[in-house]
Amino acid sequence: MRAGMVGFGILCLLLGWAGQLRADEQTEARALLDKAVQAAGGREKLGKFQGLTWKGKGTFQVNEGQVALTSEWSVQGMNQYRWDGQAEVNGNTISGVLILNGDKGWIKPGNNPAAEMPKETFTFLRDEFQAVRLAQNLVFLQDQSLQLTPLGELKIDDRPAVGVKVTRKDRPDVDLFFDKETMLPVKCGLRIQEPQGARQEALHEFFFSDYQEVEGLQLFGKLVLKRDGQEIMTTELTEAKPQENVGDSLFDKP
Repeated sequence: MRAGMVGFGILCLLLGWAGQLRADEQTEARALLDKAVQAAGGREKLGKFQGLTWKGKGTFQVNEGQVALTSEWSVQGMNQYRWDGQAEVNGNTISGVLILNGDKGWIKPGNNPAAEMPKETFTFLRDEFQAVRLAQNLVFLQDQSLQLTPLGELKIDDRPAVGVKVTRKDRPDVDLFFDKETMLPVKCGLRIQEPQGARQEALHEFFFSDYQEVEGLQLFGKLVLKRDGQEIMTTELTEAKPQENVGDSLFDKP
């Protein structure tokens, strides 16, 4: 009987220690985030500008070749996204529109009517866009429903970086890293289920650089996407414009 009580006491002690360790990790991660928020422009400015528009120009890897891609983006909060893009393929220009608005999404290829986005495509794009959005406006990471845990230090492009793991309900975990000196985001990554082909899972990593100050905010000017370590997209961002509200009508069915 006494041995059983001792064992029970040790178990309670270990559980208590585990809870304390988790609390300490949360405190450490939140402290790191506070520094990053301040470096990006401060909580007041980040919270004020819930919307953002920009233009992009770059390339996307398709099979064995690269496609030139230009785009215009409008985003609002964490759940509204609009992409108007054009691709140059074999001398032909192909255009399209993608919209995600809450739990709805549409695809409009060229002059064709808009079609509802397949569920697996919507889920994939939502999770991709939201991962980048967390790095783009760090105020969304201060949501107390998110669990943050420190990831330690590593080198990205030969510079030390520190990271946090972002855990959200019903979403893939996002690993977000900040340059240790500037405390600006330099990378985020997530394992994600791809909708095409065999619907396999892959590691998607976004790299951020060429920061510029706009309206008191630090915004990255270059984005590179790697899939399982292979670069598949690079985009130069121009004409970035933070806005308090870009207008809900932009996210209606096109």
